[in-house]
Amino acid sequence: MTTGTEARAFADHYIWNHMQASCKTVKAADGTALDAVPAEQCNYAGVGDVATANKSDQTKYTAYTTLRGTLLTGETLRGMLLTSYAFWLIGTIAVFAGWALVAIGIVLALVGFVGLRGPGKSAGGAATPAGQTATA
Repeated sequence: MTTGTEARAFADHYIWNHMQASCKTVKAADGTALDAVPAEQCNYAGVGDVATANKSDQTKYTAYTTLRGTLLTGETLRGMLLTSYAFWLIGTIAVFAGWALVAIGIVLALVGFVGLRGPGKSAGGAATPAGQTATA
């Protein structure tokens, strides 16, 4: 990944979709399929609640606890990638703001220099008395 948009896409689409899929296809260590975790509980805390509810069945408890660790890892990766995206976005905005401020500075400098040669000033920049014209 080389840009913030790529980091965001990877976090929001690839990792997130895999996290959601892992909640739908929970398997025990021996490969038997277990009950899917409801979508609203497909996060670290929610799967912890599901694991605690199945504490009496060691196979289910181990599978849901393992899933909880997987979701923690996924959320950690997503957090890092989305933080990278945020700083990339801030940097991009800062670059454009910097160029805009440089352009404004150039315009103001030109206005200032033109204003020095406005009415009442001679070609050399010295002031002439009111009502008189500069003579060469």
